[in-house]
Amino acid sequence: GLMNILPPFWKTWLVAFSSVIIGFGAVLATAGFELTRGLAYGVLDLLSQAPLPEPNDTLDFTLGLVGCVTLGWGLTLLSAVRVTPHLTADSVPVLWRLIALSMVVWYVTDSWISVRTGFGLNAVSNTVLTLALLIPMWRCRLLSTAASAVPAGATSS
Repeated sequence: GLMNILPPFWKTWLVAFSSVIIGFGAVLATAGFELTRGLAYGVLDLLSQAPLPEPNDTLDFTLGLVGCVTLGWGLTLLSAVRVTPHLTADSVPVLWRLIALSMVVWYVTDSWISVRTGFGLNAVSNTVLTLALLIPMWRCRLLSTAASAVPAGATSS
């Protein structure tokens, strides 16, 4: 049968993590709308060590686009969490290794850009987010081959 390798605590954790990413993306996407862009600019202001430029179409586009991509990333991650219990034991590590790779690539590039452009606090939040995803992946052995043991608290279905 198919294995349920996500114990309830870690499944809830990953759903909450995905929801935070979705919410953050939605906030950034508000930059695309003149009436709501203050939300996105407020987040940007919190992360910046320098004064922000006046709102403009280029910044609205950039923040809004990043928000939409982030929202989509969160939904993709939520989909992976939801589908994992229904996957074969061989396909689970394939999926989660790709997710881990995408997280590491994002972490390195986004953090470097953040520091280089004066938004170093964003690299700190990136570190927290990366650990908040990689720790449950490690604890649930989502990156391991099918021959690995099922984590404590998990059940076969």
